[in-house]
Amino acid sequence: MFSCFSELIADNEIFDIKKIKDIILLHLENFKNHFNTRFEKFPEKKLGWIRNPFSININEMNSELTLVMNEELIELSADENLRIKFNETTSDKFWISIKSEYPKLSKVAVSTLLPFATTYLCER
Repeated sequence: MFSCFSELIADNEIFDIKKIKDIILLHLENFKNHFNTRFEKFPEKKLGWIRNPFSININEMNSELTLVMNEELIELSADENLRIKFNETTSDKFWISIKSEYPKLSKVAVSTLLPFATTYLCER
């Protein structure tokens, strides 16, 4: 690809190499920042309830959940039938399946898990 790019530059004097270099550097810097943000350590105290809503201590959580969401989480974590369901399925399927019962928690959980679904296939 770079040989084609070199030919394009040689054939066209309209290209400003410095400007192209700056654009590429900016793109790479943005990519690096996005990559670091996306794959930083999972904030367990804030979002650990998504990974496993049955193994968290609500009093130790440092989350930004609303009062309604905290109540939903307390109710959900006490439900033994849902605990069994959680252990028998994947996280994303579990959160989608309880959307009607716990809509606010489900919405946050699914939107948090969604980016990871898009990278899953390339990581196999």
